[in-house]
Amino acid sequence: TCVLPPGGGGGLSVAVRVAEALPVRESRGNTLFSYDAPEVASVAPDRARTSGGTRVTVAGRNFGPAGVPAEVAVNGRLCLEVEKRGDGELVCQVPASAEAGEATVTVALG
Repeated sequence: TCVLPPGGGGGLSVAVRVAEALPVRESRGNTLFSYDAPEVASVAPDRARTSGGTRVTVAGRNFGPAGVPAEVAVNGRLCLEVEKRGDGELVCQVPASAEAGEATVTVALG
């Protein structure tokens, strides 16, 4: 049993070190680890101009620790100036869009 550090991503190799001994043993290719995927719970405000520039707060979970970069996309277009405020909150500037109406907001860790 071990305690994992905060993190993000998937398909990560697992390394085990016993009492700082060398060599470090890494998992075989079929023994990989993945953190839970990011989940978006809400976006506020829930409306933005199609010209872009509106700052929105994306709330959810599994956005990763401070050192793991996050990307926010609205209908596949990347938001600008993403600011991570914790594992469950991101703030970003919505990009311009030619489409009006409902939009899908996604978060990916990079």
